[in-house]
Amino acid sequence: LSWIIWQSYSSFSSLKIISQNLVEYREQISNTFNEMTDIDYKHREVMNEKLKEVEIQKLQLEEEKRINELMLKKVNDLNENLEVKVKAARAEISSVLMTSNQIFFSIDNKGKVTQPISEHANDLFKKNIEGEKVSNILFPNLKPGMKKFEELKGNLFKSFGIENEMFSSIRQTFPKSVELAVGDKSERKVLKISYSPVVNEKNKVDKILCLVEDKTSESILTNRIKGH
Repeated sequence: LSWIIWQSYSSFSSLKIISQNLVEYREQISNTFNEMTDIDYKHREVMNEKLKEVEIQKLQLEEEKRINELMLKKVNDLNENLEVKVKAARAEISSVLMTSNQIFFSIDNKGKVTQPISEHANDLFKKNIEGEKVSNILFPNLKPGMKKFEELKGNLFKSFGIENEMFSSIRQTFPKSVELAVGDKSERKVLKISYSPVVNEKNKVDKILCLVEDKTSESILTNRIKGH
Protein backbone atom coordinates (compact mmCIF):
# COMPACT_ATOMS: atom_id res chain seq x y z
CA LEU A 1 0.00 0.00 0.00
CA SER A 2 2.82 2.35 0.89
CA TRP A 3 4.45 1.64 -2.41
CA ILE A 4 1.19 2.38 -4.24
CA ILE A 5 0.80 5.63 -2.34
CA TRP A 6 4.38 6.60 -3.10
CA GLN A 7 3.92 5.81 -6.77
CA SER A 8 0.74 7.83 -6.86
CA TYR A 9 2.46 10.78 -5.19
CA SER A 10 5.37 10.49 -7.50
CA SER A 11 3.10 10.44 -10.53
CA PHE A 12 1.16 13.40 -9.22
CA SER A 13 4.39 15.35 -8.73
CA SER A 14 5.49 14.55 -12.24
CA LEU A 15 2.17 15.63 -13.66
CA LYS A 16 2.36 18.83 -11.67
CA ILE A 17 5.83 19.58 -13.03
CA ILE A 18 4.70 18.76 -16.56
CA SER A 19 1.67 20.98 -16.09
CA GLN A 20 3.85 23.83 -14.86
CA ASN A 21 6.21 23.35 -17.81
CA LEU A 22 3.27 23.42 -20.18
CA VAL A 23 2.03 26.64 -18.62
CA GLU A 24 5.47 28.23 -18.92
CA TYR A 25 5.84 27.00 -22.49
CA ARG A 26 2.42 28.36 -23.35
CA GLU A 27 3.37 31.70 -21.84
CA GLN A 28 6.60 31.72 -23.86
CA ILE A 29 4.65 30.92 -27.03
CA SER A 30 2.16 33.64 -26.21
CA ASN A 31 4.91 36.19 -25.54
CA THR A 32 6.73 35.22 -28.73
CA PHE A 33 3.51 35.51 -30.71
CA ASN A 34 2.80 38.94 -29.18
CA GLU A 35 6.34 40.07 -30.00
CA MET A 36 5.99 38.84 -33.59
CA THR A 37 2.62 40.54 -33.86
CA ASP A 38 4.13 43.77 -32.55
CA ILE A 39 7.07 43.52 -35.00
CA ASP A 40 4.69 42.80 -37.87
CA TYR A 41 2.55 45.81 -36.92
CA LYS A 42 5.60 48.08 -36.78
CA HIS A 43 6.83 46.66 -40.07
CA ARG A 44 3.47 47.39 -41.64
CA GLU A 45 3.58 50.92 -40.26
CA VAL A 46 7.05 51.45 -41.78
CA MET A 47 5.89 49.99 -45.10
CA ASN A 48 2.80 52.20 -45.09
CA GLU A 49 4.98 55.26 -44.47
CA LYS A 50 7.29 54.24 -47.33
CA LEU A 51 4.32 53.74 -49.62
CA LYS A 52 2.99 57.17 -48.71
CA GLU A 53 6.39 58.72 -49.45
CA VAL A 54 6.57 56.91 -52.81
CA GLU A 55 3.05 58.06 -53.67
CA ILE A 56 3.91 61.67 -52.77
CA GLN A 57 7.08 61.51 -54.90
CA LYS A 58 5.07 60.07 -57.77
CA LEU A 59 2.56 62.91 -57.55
CA GLN A 60 5.39 65.46 -57.42
CA LEU A 61 7.05 63.93 -60.49
CA GLU A 62 3.74 63.93 -62.36
CA GLU A 63 3.22 67.59 -61.48
CA GLU A 64 6.77 68.48 -62.56
CA LYS A 65 6.23 66.59 -65.81
CA ARG A 66 2.97 68.46 -66.42
CA ILE A 67 4.65 71.83 -65.75
CA ASN A 68 7.62 70.93 -68.00
CA GLU A 69 5.26 69.90 -70.81
CA LEU A 70 3.38 73.18 -70.49
CA MET A 71 6.64 75.17 -70.54
CA LEU A 72 7.91 73.21 -73.55
CA LYS A 73 4.64 73.88 -75.38
CA LYS A 74 4.94 77.59 -74.57
CA VAL A 75 8.53 77.67 -75.86
CA ASN A 76 7.57 75.80 -79.04
CA ASP A 77 4.63 78.16 -79.61
CA LEU A 78 6.90 81.17 -79.13
CA ASN A 79 9.50 79.72 -81.51
CA GLU A 80 6.84 79.00 -84.13
CA ASN A 81 5.40 82.51 -83.80
CA LEU A 82 8.88 84.02 -83.98
CA GLU A 83 9.75 81.97 -87.05
CA VAL A 84 6.52 83.05 -88.75
CA LYS A 85 7.23 86.69 -87.90
CA VAL A 86 10.83 86.43 -89.14
CA LYS A 87 9.68 84.85 -92.42
CA ALA A 88 6.98 87.49 -92.84
CA ALA A 89 9.49 90.28 -92.14
CA ARG A 90 11.96 88.78 -94.63
CA ALA A 91 9.25 88.50 -97.26
CA GLU A 92 8.16 92.09 -96.66
CA ILE A 93 11.72 93.43 -96.83
CA SER A 94 12.45 91.38 -99.93
CA SER A 95 9.25 92.64 -101.56
CA VAL A 96 10.11 96.27 -100.80
CA LEU A 97 13.64 95.86 -102.11
CA MET A 98 12.51 94.05 -105.24
CA THR A 99 10.15 96.88 -106.16
CA SER A 100 12.72 99.58 -105.45
CA ASN A 101 15.58 100.78 -107.61
CA GLN A 102 18.12 99.48 -105.13
CA ILE A 103 20.99 97.30 -106.30
CA PHE A 104 21.42 94.46 -103.82
CA PHE A 105 22.24 90.80 -103.43
CA SER A 106 22.94 88.38 -100.56
CA ILE A 107 26.00 86.33 -99.60
CA ASP A 108 25.67 82.88 -98.03
CA ASN A 109 28.05 81.15 -95.61
CA LYS A 110 29.98 79.67 -98.54
CA GLY A 111 30.84 83.09 -99.89
CA LYS A 112 28.48 82.79 -102.85
CA VAL A 113 25.82 85.14 -104.14
CA THR A 114 22.32 84.01 -103.20
CA GLN A 115 18.74 85.28 -103.06
CA PRO A 116 17.37 87.82 -102.60
CA ILE A 117 18.99 89.43 -105.67
CA SER A 118 17.59 92.49 -107.39
CA GLU A 119 17.23 92.63 -111.16
CA HIS A 120 19.23 95.85 -111.06
CA ALA A 121 22.20 93.86 -109.69
CA ASN A 122 22.11 91.51 -112.67
CA ASP A 123 21.84 94.53 -114.96
CA LEU A 124 24.81 96.23 -113.30
CA PHE A 125 27.12 93.22 -113.67
CA LYS A 126 25.73 92.34 -117.12
CA LYS A 127 24.93 88.74 -116.11
CA ASN A 128 23.03 86.53 -113.70
CA ILE A 129 25.21 86.60 -110.59
CA GLU A 130 23.38 83.98 -108.50
CA GLY A 131 25.75 81.21 -107.40
CA GLU A 132 28.86 83.23 -108.27
CA LYS A 133 31.64 83.73 -105.73
CA VAL A 134 31.30 87.21 -104.26
CA SER A 135 35.06 87.66 -104.63
CA ASN A 136 34.69 87.25 -108.41
CA ILE A 137 31.82 89.74 -108.52
CA LEU A 138 33.00 92.55 -106.25
CA PHE A 139 36.72 91.98 -105.79
CA PRO A 140 38.10 90.46 -109.02
CA ASN A 141 41.42 92.22 -108.49
CA LEU A 142 42.02 90.27 -105.27
CA LYS A 143 43.51 86.84 -105.85
CA PRO A 144 43.96 83.87 -103.46
CA GLY A 145 47.24 84.16 -101.61
CA MET A 146 47.17 87.96 -101.54
CA LYS A 147 47.13 89.39 -98.01
CA LYS A 148 44.00 91.50 -98.59
CA PHE A 149 42.19 88.55 -100.17
CA GLU A 150 42.97 86.21 -97.26
CA GLU A 151 42.01 88.83 -94.66
CA LEU A 152 38.71 89.54 -96.42
CA LYS A 153 37.96 85.83 -96.81
CA GLY A 154 38.71 85.15 -93.13
CA ASN A 155 36.54 88.02 -91.88
CA LEU A 156 33.72 87.08 -94.24
CA PHE A 157 33.52 83.49 -93.02
CA LYS A 158 33.78 84.62 -89.38
CA SER A 159 30.63 86.71 -89.90
CA PHE A 160 28.22 83.78 -90.11
CA GLY A 161 26.63 82.21 -87.05
CA ILE A 162 27.50 85.14 -84.78
CA GLU A 163 25.20 87.68 -83.15
CA ASN A 164 24.31 90.96 -84.81
CA GLU A 165 26.39 93.01 -82.35
CA MET A 166 29.58 91.09 -83.18
CA PHE A 167 28.91 91.42 -86.91
CA SER A 168 28.82 95.22 -86.57
CA SER A 169 32.52 95.27 -85.66
CA ILE A 170 33.59 92.74 -88.30
CA ARG A 171 31.87 94.53 -91.20
CA GLN A 172 34.05 97.58 -90.54
CA THR A 173 36.87 95.57 -92.17
CA PHE A 174 34.94 95.00 -95.42
CA PRO A 175 35.75 97.21 -98.45
CA LYS A 176 33.34 100.15 -98.66
CA SER A 177 34.02 100.98 -102.30
CA VAL A 178 35.51 99.24 -105.32
CA GLU A 179 36.42 100.08 -108.89
CA LEU A 180 36.05 97.25 -111.36
CA ALA A 181 35.41 96.37 -114.99
CA VAL A 182 32.07 94.84 -115.93
CA GLY A 183 30.62 93.19 -118.99
CA ASP A 184 33.28 92.87 -121.67
CA LYS A 185 35.74 94.60 -119.31
CA SER A 186 35.60 97.79 -121.37
CA GLU A 187 33.20 99.51 -118.95
CA ARG A 188 34.54 100.50 -115.55
CA LYS A 189 32.32 101.08 -112.53
CA VAL A 190 32.87 102.75 -109.18
CA LEU A 191 30.67 101.15 -106.56
CA LYS A 192 29.90 102.05 -102.97
CA ILE A 193 29.00 99.02 -100.83
CA SER A 194 27.27 98.66 -97.47
CA TYR A 195 26.69 95.40 -95.61
CA SER A 196 23.73 94.39 -93.44
CA PRO A 197 23.19 91.14 -91.52
CA VAL A 198 20.22 88.89 -92.23
CA VAL A 199 19.61 86.99 -88.98
CA ASN A 200 17.72 83.76 -88.33
CA GLU A 201 15.22 82.98 -85.55
CA LYS A 202 18.14 82.60 -83.08
CA ASN A 203 19.38 86.12 -83.89
CA LYS A 204 22.48 84.68 -85.58
CA VAL A 205 23.80 85.99 -88.89
CA ASP A 206 22.50 83.70 -91.64
CA LYS A 207 23.27 85.83 -94.70
CA ILE A 208 24.89 89.16 -95.53
CA LEU A 209 22.91 91.63 -97.60
CA CYS A 210 25.05 93.85 -99.84
CA LEU A 211 23.57 97.20 -100.90
CA VAL A 212 25.43 98.64 -103.87
CA GLU A 213 25.38 102.21 -105.16
CA ASP A 214 26.76 103.05 -108.59
CA LYS A 215 28.97 106.10 -108.03
CA THR A 216 30.59 106.03 -111.48
CA SER A 217 29.09 109.32 -112.71
CA GLU A 218 29.97 111.14 -109.50
CA SER A 219 33.53 109.78 -109.66
CA ILE A 220 33.96 110.91 -113.29
CA LEU A 221 32.63 114.37 -112.42
CA THR A 222 34.93 114.65 -109.42
CA ASN A 223 37.95 113.64 -111.52
CA ARG A 224 37.05 116.21 -114.19
CA ILE A 225 36.81 118.94 -111.57
CA LYS A 226 40.16 117.92 -110.15
CA GLY A 227 41.63 117.94 -113.69
CA HIS A 228 40.63 121.55 -114.16
